[in-house]
Amino acid sequence: MCPTSEDSEPKIPKPIVDDQFWFNWSGTLVNDSIGNIENSANKLQNFMLWLWGAYTAYSAAYLGFKEINYSIPIAIFTVLASISIIIVYFFTVKMQMPVYDTFDPRSPDEIKEVYKSKLQVKKDNLKTTIKISFVSLSLVVLSLLLMSLNGKKDEPKIDDLKYELIATLESKTSNTYISIMAKIENKKNKVDITIYNTKNTSIGNLTIFPSKLGLIQVNIPITKKDKNYNVVLEWEDSKSTHVRLSKIVK
Repeated sequence: MCPTSEDSEPKIPKPIVDDQFWFNWSGTLVNDSIGNIENSANKLQNFMLWLWGAYTAYSAAYLGFKEINYSIPIAIFTVLASISIIIVYFFTVKMQMPVYDTFDPRSPDEIKEVYKSKLQVKKDNLKTTIKISFVSLSLVVLSLLLMSLNGKKDEPKIDDLKYELIATLESKTSNTYISIMAKIENKKNKVDITIYNTKNTSIGNLTIFPSKLGLIQVNIPITKKDKNYNVVLEWEDSKSTHVRLSKIVK
């Protein structure tokens, strides 16, 4: 028996990417759709935890060690930023919680409707959470920006050639006082001198005018002894800029 032309022709392999391939891929999409949304929520939750910790640490360090005026706008944005982070964290947890519904396990149509409803709820929660996340990030950035600008505004602009402060703790017999010698640029405006203890409580203050050469020399008595004292001088310079000098005395 002679071979036919059909037997002599090479067989064409079956393509991998066929209709069955796409059917299988659609099944994978359906199986992983809810899980992917919950994984996204988990990643967002971890990010908000990191942001919360970093923001709290930065705010505490900045406001604790920087001598700035804790103004009302800063207080408002700090509180709003913290609350918004908590809200986003709550939504990320909510997105990962199961959505319960009742259905007849014998009815494919009913099962499909429950699945679609559950998936839509997850999608809506994800969209809402992402929107709130952007609002939260905006509040955090505005809060940090306000703190930074406020700190730069109140920081003293000190030129070593114009300003100098020397303060020492002196004792004579039973009297203890802080001896202050200072040189400032402004020779006309008054200078406010305040002594703070370790608890940052004022224990002495004095208002004085410098000499014609811009010099200040004064002794301020100390009635309560402490480990150290913070001597602070404040005044307005010739350009009406608030200037502040401070020195720790032990």
